[in-house]
Amino acid sequence: MTQLDADSPPVRSPPPRPRRWGGGRSLQTKVAVASSAQQEDRLAITIFIGLLISIIFLQKVAIPGNIEFVLPAAYAMLGISAVFFRIGIDVGRFVLFGVYSVFVIGSQFLLGYAFSQNSLMVGLAITALLCFKIYVRRETYLWMMRTFVNVSLFLAFVVGFQQISQHVIGAWVWPNLDKIIPVSLQYHSYNYLQYVEWGSPFLKPNGIFFLETSVLSQYLALGVLVEFLFFRRYWVLGILAGAELASMGGTGLMLLLWVAPCLLPRLGPKTIAIAVPACAVLAAIVVSSGYINNIALRISTFSTGGSSANQRFVQPLLYLANLSSIGGDAMKGIGAGNIPQTTDVVWWPVTKVSTEYGVPAAVALYVYVVYALFKGTASRALAFGCLVQYSILNGSYAMPLFMATCAMLCTLFHLRPDELAQLKQDMRKL
Repeated sequence: MTQLDADSPPVRSPPPRPRRWGGGRSLQTKVAVASSAQQEDRLAITIFIGLLISIIFLQKVAIPGNIEFVLPAAYAMLGISAVFFRIGIDVGRFVLFGVYSVFVIGSQFLLGYAFSQNSLMVGLAITALLCFKIYVRRETYLWMMRTFVNVSLFLAFVVGFQQISQHVIGAWVWPNLDKIIPVSLQYHSYNYLQYVEWGSPFLKPNGIFFLETSVLSQYLALGVLVEFLFFRRYWVLGILAGAELASMGGTGLMLLLWVAPCLLPRLGPKTIAIAVPACAVLAAIVVSSGYINNIALRISTFSTGGSSANQRFVQPLLYLANLSSIGGDAMKGIGAGNIPQTTDVVWWPVTKVSTEYGVPAAVALYVYVVYALFKGTASRALAFGCLVQYSILNGSYAMPLFMATCAMLCTLFHLRPDELAQLKQDMRKL
């Protein structure tokens, strides 16, 4: 080895190569990526909580124009996500929403008579909620689902409080949001306080925060569905099922009946062994409590004009079947906001859009909604449950509440393909 002269510049050895993990990333890079993912997940959790609060606890609050507060709250949450981290717009959903918008806007210019621009723009703003997408980690997604179930459990205890308190003391002890929220800030058109039946001294529980009993019943059913699909803790399912019955709302039970065929293949031996005796006990309680008589009474009202069952499930079909009576307008509609103003029908989205914007627009709407709900979702059964709630249980098109629910549970928070595959594998093991 040749010795260096004293005058020679020192020879610097090459810097040590950073330790690398799989994929060629350095340890420092891995730490930075993990930190960034955790920060984005914290922001996603903040957005989820904001949506959950506005959907569950503020649904009776409205802004001028009788527009639910849920709509500006949802866009505020999306705005926060756009400012602090990247929010995605699903290309497929955006294209389908664009096609739908062309049909909706184009049909109005073909009318030749007046339509409501406000109704048109609000409908588009609500429908556009499904275009957005945020990627979260599997643990974060499960935390969101568990939080939704925990809120459902809270609502179950509220239902228990309402039933016990009105039988022991009286329903006057219930907090009444109609007396707390200023009239100008209340969302109207729902029956907040409903008697069990004509002449009954007792009211149906409304969960205090909900528009009416039927809406409470639907969200309890969604809680049952989320718990069954992702966690399957039987004590939780028992509490939520009991609250579903105690709410005395029929639409939640109908939602579960619609989704039941999707759940039956998931019933393993352990679930069946627990479900059979549980269902027997539940059936005995239902029969002995007289609840079955209430259900029979509700079924008998399908043919009674003005009844809830007739308004929700018969009249929308009759209007849809009679679209031919408006002739050529069936293809372009009668104009945004021009649907008959009547309390005798709950306008399903397909009925309202077909009537106001034409049949092609209604087809485009459902292609968009179905694609958004089912493409890349963690659970198609949950997506189907949200589709049922949106499509046939409410007048959902002009109500941001139900579209925001679809976004919160199915379309906004997504998993990357590898984590989605792992989650589905874990769900099959339940």
